[in-house]
Amino acid sequence: SGGGAGGAGGGGSASVGVRVSDIQREIDLYIQRQLRVENAGASYADTRANMYSQLQAIYGQPGADTSLESVYNSFTSSLQTLSTSPDDPGARTAVVNSAQLLTQQLNQLSGDIQSLRANAELGIADAVNKANEAMTQIASLNQQIAAANPGDAATGALQDQRDSYID
Repeated sequence: SGGGAGGAGGGGSASVGVRVSDIQREIDLYIQRQLRVENAGASYADTRANMYSQLQAIYGQPGADTSLESVYNSFTSSLQTLSTSPDDPGARTAVVNSAQLLTQQLNQLSGDIQSLRANAELGIADAVNKANEAMTQIASLNQQIAAANPGDAATGALQDQRDSYID
């Protein structure tokens, strides 16, 4: 039987393969830039909404018995009652009780807001540390990319890593 060109051991065998001459990294820079801007905006909006939600929980729902508004209104009402009946011991007691409740509420609000502020400052410090680390990595990757051969697979991987740190 006759052997073909692809037969084993035949003198006419040919090898088939793929040679990669260059790797192209295709990125639409406008879309990438726009994606980064939109992600930053979404993160900002999410952070603001989270802070407003926490502040709302601290101040309480308007009209609720435990909200600052309600406690303050109770205090002013008790003062008005006392002003019309200064000799009434019940009115005096009501003013003292509502003043104590208002004081407690204000102290609690102050502590909660200070705690919220401290948490925000810790979050900012953490974000600054992450940003500094990312910039250090980006600078290192830029040096490696500058020293690498353009179109090389390793260069594309380095550029992808750099994009990840930029994001």
